[in-house]
This record gives sequence, C-alpha cells and structure tokens, in this order.
Amino acid sequence: MNRRPGSALAAGSAEPHGAFHSARSLLLMLALASLLAVIPAMVLADTRPMAFGLAACGVLAAAWAALYWGLLPALLVDLIDAVSFFVISMSLVQAWEAPGAMFASLWFRSLGASTRGLGVRVALYSAVVIGSAVGMMRGPSPGIVALVISVVPFWLVTALVAGRMGTMLKEHDVVAAIGALEADLSAALIDEHDESTLSMWSRASWRALCQVVPGMRIALLEPHRDKWVVVTTAGTWARRPVSLDAGLVARLAPLDAASGARVLDAMATLDRAAGAACRWGSVPLPDRSTGGSLLVGLPRGAGRGLVAAVAGVLSRSELVMQHTRDHLALGVRARRDELTGLLNRVGFFEELAGYEDGDERLSLVFVDLDEFKAVNDTFGHGVGDEVLRQAAHRLTEACPAATVCARLGGDEFAVLLRGADLAMVRHIGRSIEAAVSAPMTTSIGALGIGCSWGVACLDGGDDDTTGLLARADAAMYEMKRAHWAADERDRRR
Repeated sequence: MNRRPGSALAAGSAEPHGAFHSARSLLLMLALASLLAVIPAMVLADTRPMAFGLAACGVLAAAWAALYWGLLPALLVDLIDAVSFFVISMSLVQAWEAPGAMFASLWFRSLGASTRGLGVRVALYSAVVIGSAVGMMRGPSPGIVALVISVVPFWLVTALVAGRMGTMLKEHDVVAAIGALEADLSAALIDEHDESTLSMWSRASWRALCQVVPGMRIALLEPHRDKWVVVTTAGTWARRPVSLDAGLVARLAPLDAASGARVLDAMATLDRAAGAACRWGSVPLPDRSTGGSLLVGLPRGAGRGLVAAVAGVLSRSELVMQHTRDHLALGVRARRDELTGLLNRVGFFEELAGYEDGDERLSLVFVDLDEFKAVNDTFGHGVGDEVLRQAAHRLTEACPAATVCARLGGDEFAVLLRGADLAMVRHIGRSIEAAVSAPMTTSIGALGIGCSWGVACLDGGDDDTTGLLARADAAMYEMKRAHWAADERDRRR
C-alpha cells in the first residue's frame, strides 16, 4: 500500500483555501476599493503632491498584493503603509479623507495578526493621521485632537476584532482539515488487511497531522523502568529527546483538559526540546499493550476547539487502529488452529480454492497419526496435545518453505504443494513420516508414534479440488491398512 494517509491534504494545506483565506481575499478587495475611492478626491484637490499621491496608491496596492501571496514580510508592508498613507493624506484637502481607506486597510492587515503586530500597525496609522493633520493645518489645533480622539480608539478596537476573527477562522480551517485527515485515514483502514502496516499508517497520520496543524509536535512514549522512552517523533523538534523522566510525564494532563497555567512552569524541559513554548498534554493509546502514550505539544495560543479536535482525532484514530487489529486478529484466529498454529480446516479450503484457477500442477499430502486415540485414552488429552504440537512442528520443518500446511481436525494434517512432480511429493511424504515417527519428548517421557500418508496430484487447469482431497485420503488409508497388517503380523510372531 503506497498511499499515505492525508498526504494530499497535508501537501495542499498551504494553498489559499478555507474560510480564513476567503475572508482575507474579500478584505483585500475592500481595501483596494477604498484606495480607489480616494483617487477622485485627490484629483479634485489638484494639489502639487497629487502625482506623488497617485504613485503612493499604486505602491500600496502592489505591496498588499505581494503580502497576500507571501512575497513580502508584514513589518516591511507596515512601513510601506505608513509612508504611502502619509503621502496620500498630504495629497488631499481634508485630513479626514484618508482614514477611510486606512480603516479598510486595517481590517485586511489585522486579520489573524499577532498582538504585537496589531499594536505596531495602530501606532503607525495613528502617527500618519497626526503627522498629516499637523502638516495640513500648520500646527496643532482642536480639530487634530478631535480627529485623533475619534479615530485612534476605533482603530484599536477594529484591529483587535480583526485579529481575533482571523484567529478563529484559522482555527476553523485547521479543525476542518483535521476532520478531512481523519476521514482519509479511516477510509484507508477499511481496506487494510495487513497488521504489519498499521504502525506505518499510524506514524504517517501523525506526520500529516503535524503538517495540518502548524507548530504541533508529537512523540510516542513507552514506559521502561523509571523512564519513558521516546520511540518516534513527528513535527519539528530542536533536539529530539531520547527519554523522559517518569515524574515529568506523570505531571502531564490529558490533552483536552490541559491547563495553560499548569503548563508554563512544569514543562520547560519539553519546551527546550521542542525549541518553542508549547501547550503540552498526553493522549493514551488504547492499542498499546505496553501502556504507551502520545506526548502532544500545541502552540501556546491554541484555542479550546483546536485542542479538543487534535485530542479527539488522535484518540479516535488509535481506537480505529485497535479495532482494525482486533478484526485482523479475529480473522487470523478464524483461519488458524490455536493448538498448532497451522491453518485450520477453513483456512485450508480457502487456500485450496485459490489454486482452482492456477495453471501449475497441484499436489496434496494427506497425513494421519497412527494410534493417536490410544495416546489420548492412555495418557490423557494433555499429552495428546503435546504430541499434536510436536507433530505439526516436525511436519512443517520437513516441507519446503512455500508449502501450505494445515491441521484439518483431530490427528489429520494436509500439505499443499504447487508445481511439484509425483516423485518429489512422495519424497516429502517419506520425510514427514520419518520426522513424525521419531520419538517425541513429552511430560511423561519419550513417546513414539507413527503416521500414515497418501498423495494425490491435480494437473494445471483441472479444478476438481474436492476429488484431490478424496484421492489423497484414500491413498492414506491404503498405507494405514498396510501398517495395521504389519502390526498384526508382528503381534503373531
């Protein structure tokens, strides 16, 4: 299975999709429209700096577009904003005409921004208003004071609201992406029939989740004496820890209940390993017989909704994998004989059915232990089970590696071979007889038991698998009757 869970989603997570990017696109359009709205006033003013004002509008529009596509850093665009809006303000007649465009720009620039970025932006915009107003009015005046008092607090509230709204939209998009990742993983596990690949799916899903949630770190922990060993990690770590003190892990709260205040003092060691301050919590793994746990670090500012979504998807995904493992284990038990570990009757006939459309010669060796009932009656079923286990092991060892070996029930065994000629099949039958007939070590001492066997072959294209088993069974009974006759002659002597 080559497809990784959530790979397409994780690869496309940086593309401009989702509620946040849609809102940002609309606010960019609003900012550009408000910038166009001041151009007529600039033209009607017919002032000398008009050409500079028009140029500033073009520079500002280009800077916003570059910021939207991630081509310029936010701080550089802040400086371009301040200089451009100052030039635009000086190109207008009224000091209040520029703040309208600045208000729309503030919405676009503040959507999802950090608190520090919001403060810098409001301070620069306020400086532009004050500086341009003082320049127009040739000094301070009551009008300037009134303008600042009315505009600056409004801008501050606007910036805070835009910042918070952007954070909420980003979190909404991440939660939606987590849900898509969970659906992708669940769909993949429905068709998974190989237990050995489940760990690969689990770890691949952790890596995909760390790509979907920026700043997330995951470590798989397993207890070992007085420490927790770090088995593997996902996400970006400054220094991957090898092991963690048991006391440190014990202080971890469940991820969906982790308190930010609790994390600050207790998890400095983990913050140093991650290279960033994180909100740490644990997610127990239901499918780990060793009592393993996931250590999860999220950005310190992660909201409750994001924390709950991450904890939920990790818990549910691990639970789905546990159910998948249980289902696979049930399937194995349904096809396997618990006593010997060989295929049982159901598994044997499933394998036999798979040979029906083959073009190669199919051969069957049917094996039956001699006088096994007497072993059970004389020494008990416990000793009988020991004999069956050893007989199954010896039978398997006597056969080529690609052979299908099964216990059909009681003391009957079957061996399927593909592509072997009759001479080779008979040689394998004699090897099985020699191996099984050698004395067996049991709880009551050495015990000898023989076996009878018969072979039958099916040419390629022949689908009479039922007849194949009947013919091998009949050949086995011919040998068993010969053994009985030989035993009877020995007793008469």
